[in-house]
Amino acid sequence: MKYHAAEAGGIGVLIYGIIGNYHPRAGERELEREYQTMAKVLIADDQADVLAALRLLLKGERFEIESASSPAGVLKAVDSQELDVVLIDLNYARDTTSGNEGLDLLTRIRSADPTLPVVVMTAWGSVDLAVEAMRRGARDFIQKPWDNARLLTVLRTQVELGEALRRGQRLEAENLALRDSAANVASNIPRIVAESQAMRTVGRRLAGLACDLLAIDEAACFSQCRRVG
Repeated sequence: MKYHAAEAGGIGVLIYGIIGNYHPRAGERELEREYQTMAKVLIADDQADVLAALRLLLKGERFEIESASSPAGVLKAVDSQELDVVLIDLNYARDTTSGNEGLDLLTRIRSADPTLPVVVMTAWGSVDLAVEAMRRGARDFIQKPWDNARLLTVLRTQVELGEALRRGQRLEAENLALRDSAANVASNIPRIVAESQAMRTVGRRLAGLACDLLAIDEAACFSQCRRVG
């Protein structure tokens, strides 16, 4: 099924199109529902019917949904909530098709959270705009009218990749903290200095034994023993 905003003429047709055209096999859907955890997705578009269609589709696929209709709303949600993926349109002002609003929004989202996957939506044929969005850090793009199966696949893939990235960064931070902690502990351990005569004697005997085992010549051995003593 593909979403045709101009042709649909209303939300009722949109909803009917989604329900009537998207039929995953029952067994696959039940398996996904059993094992897939709820992922939180932010959807952003200035058209209410687009948001309604997306909300209906994603709600049936175990996504927790937040929505915004403006770049300011998107940034507020990104700053205040834990999100798994963001799906944003690139145009928000009426009669604007440049995509500049969306590209600027994409840059600001990436600055706020570089690990948060962002998928952009573009009008059919806006290949150059999609390429520019990818160059600025978008993880993928969806063309309008979208295909339900592809949209769901892209979002699920980005949720998994985003979680893997965040998990890797957490592990790296933990390993760095452990290394720093170990270095601090080691630097605070006092060196054992053989100040007593007994320790010096032990050191000379150990050095002598090493010389015997390694068959070092007598002069070299004497030199090593003097260093210990």
